Amino acid sequence: MVADAGLDLALPSEIPTHKHNMSKKWFRLDYVFLSEHSFDTLLSYKTLPNKPGPNTDHLPIVTKLNLVLAKAPARKNHQLPKC
Repeated sequence: MVADAGLDLALPSEIPTHKHNMSKKWFRLDYVFLSEHSFDTLLSYKTLPNKPGPNTDHLPIVTKLNLVLAKAPARKNHQLPKC
């Protein structure tokens, strides 16, 4: 289904994202996907093992993308006629 939607994994499989409460082993439960046409915008990704969110055992995933916004063409200001 993921491939049919045109998505691909952006986060490599060797990066853990979750620490099990009982075993304290690291696992990869969270996945990051990008569309195929956006994959070349990926600059970097990392997890923050020292900064887990409050009341969670999942790690934050910081993803940086190189996104360029197209600038809209300038429009002429139309002045209203004076009364």
